[in-house]
Amino acid sequence: MRNLLFLLVGCPLLLFLLDGCKDKTDDCQCRSLEDCVNGQCILQENAYYINNQGVKAHYLYHGVVKGNTCVDSLIFTVNLSNPNPLTQFGLYANVPPWGLYNVAPSLVSKISDKEYVIGSGVTICRQNGKELYASSIHCIIEPDSVLMNIRFREWFDTDDVYVDSCKVTLYH
Repeated sequence: MRNLLFLLVGCPLLLFLLDGCKDKTDDCQCRSLEDCVNGQCILQENAYYINNQGVKAHYLYHGVVKGNTCVDSLIFTVNLSNPNPLTQFGLYANVPPWGLYNVAPSLVSKISDKEYVIGSGVTICRQNGKELYASSIHCIIEPDSVLMNIRFREWFDTDDVYVDSCKVTLYH
């Protein structure tokens, strides 16, 4: 009788207590670039989200552009060890209607081991019915930050004039 009482009361109680000791990492509802650590979602190294769209890259910088109507948040990726100069750099911006979009800058010139001019012919923003692209991006790359001067041109502009520019510091 005692064994039966233990089976009816003790076993369910023991299972309840063991379930309470279960690892809480199963409780996380993390996004794809996050890991569950001690019940909290933690962003993975070299990953960043803008508007719930994430980027993970070899070496990543991010920041907010102040006072520019064309771009607001940017993610910049660098992999200078990549032998293909077309894929050494990435510049992600929120470009409606596509969302987070790599405007795929390529190397224009190398000034020094930490200073580069890159450019893109891909639309980085639309404003007032015009499409702008980051034709010239002067970058000074440090281990913890990138100083960036971006100059924009308008698509189909035959005058070849910069129509806007901004300076931004992105952080690792």
